[in-house]
Amino acid sequence: MLVINGIELELNIFEATQAESFERANERVLEEKDKVNVVAGLSEKIKLYCDIVYDFFDDVFGDGTADSIFKGRQDMLECLEAYTDVVEYANSNNGKADELIARIKNQSTPQPKLNRQQRRAQR
Repeated sequence: MLVINGIELELNIFEATQAESFERANERVLEEKDKVNVVAGLSEKIKLYCDIVYDFFDDVFGDGTADSIFKGRQDMLECLEAYTDVVEYANSNNGKADELIARIKNQSTPQPKLNRQQRRAQR
């Protein structure tokens, strides 16, 4: 369970539908952040960053999630910290999956015992 600004969010990065939503939303964040460089004025940059993060939360967790988390505030640092927390949470879960996959790979299947004729055939 992930908690952002006191709101509990369910993020299961290994459930296909939510993983797809997360991937698409994260790609959009990475594309949209480049637009901030061409915006003039600090307040406009803050609004754009917050809009990007609001869209991310609504895309991943459902419409209205961003309003629940941020209560309509457009605080760039709060938004970026919340986004970063979600990405770090997702990445930490990837480590768990990698560990489980490695454990599965390390479990070797016992080889059947070969009789004398089978051993000779292998040579």
